[in-house]
Amino acid sequence: MTHDYLLADGSILHGLPLMQRLMDHPSAVALYDTQGPEAKLIGPWLVEASALPEWASLPPPLNLGLSLLSSVGTAADVLVHLRGLATVQTDDEQRFYLRYADTRVLQAMQMAWPEFLLARVKGPLLSWRWMDRFGEPQEFADGLRGVSAELPVLSLRQFEALINAGEPDRMAQMLGELRDERIQPLNNNAHYQWMKQALSWCDAQGFAHWTSRRAAACQTILSEGQVLQAQALETWIQTLSVDADPTGPLPPVHKA
Repeated sequence: MTHDYLLADGSILHGLPLMQRLMDHPSAVALYDTQGPEAKLIGPWLVEASALPEWASLPPPLNLGLSLLSSVGTAADVLVHLRGLATVQTDDEQRFYLRYADTRVLQAMQMAWPEFLLARVKGPLLSWRWMDRFGEPQEFADGLRGVSAELPVLSLRQFEALINAGEPDRMAQMLGELRDERIQPLNNNAHYQWMKQALSWCDAQGFAHWTSRRAAACQTILSEGQVLQAQALETWIQTLSVDADPTGPLPPVHKA
């Protein structure tokens, strides 16, 4: 028999009535319950899926902190697996929290890690599903059979690949904080894709600083991608000060 559970990210949903509803459910378990009261609240929570049947229809950012786990095992089996994923260690002896309840991290894992690591993250689960920020269904390691084994020590390259794969979502969050209605990569797919094009352009041009990358993303969205064909953008970014407004003035769009 298959059992369905919801995994909730207490950090994304912190302070919301929805999170309180989940925590109050009789089946709710805090995965960080032994790490102090604050960690317990903002860490991941596991609850029976019946606690929130409408989970798949919730808008962003709520949907970024919810995923549906299916397993033939008991809740205790799933808890043991998830708690084993709480931290990862790199080969330079550093240890980091793995925020697997944040579905953006799941997406980054799929982009960055080889199948043998993904299989260990999936473990005993039959499926691990979520809705992305644009309402599209996603499934972790779809078609890959999970392996019930601990994550190995990660190479620094594997850890950096995960960080790099998550940059588009971090940049989208940064642009959202500008509160400019013309720049909406958090809920507009076209804006999100133009932003990703800008980050790829920055990689090719050697622009690594976050201010340069943010400015390129802003200008690319504002010009609907056209500015990436303009020499003016590269020149403008090279002379950009740290405190300059990344949204303007828009460089002239003339193809080089």
